[in-house]
Amino acid sequence: MNWIKKKARTVEQFKILHFLNENFMPNSISIELLGRNEVKITDRSRETEKLFYDANSKSVMPEENQLQQLFRLLTFMT
Repeated sequence: MNWIKKKARTVEQFKILHFLNENFMPNSISIELLGRNEVKITDRSRETEKLFYDANSKSVMPEENQLQQLFRLLTFMT
């Protein structure tokens, strides 16, 4: 299944969906577009993860990494 052609509405979503196409088997996850640069995936065991596209590092990261980066940035600024 090619998720990119079916669902991407923004460049950031396109990049996340491209990452998913490269790293997951077809029909192994379901995808929900949440925001401009945010996608929620759910696997067959119903575990979920939010993925973000980080424009600075040009990579797809899970939600936890986003929070860790924000914390590091905030502590660096103080």
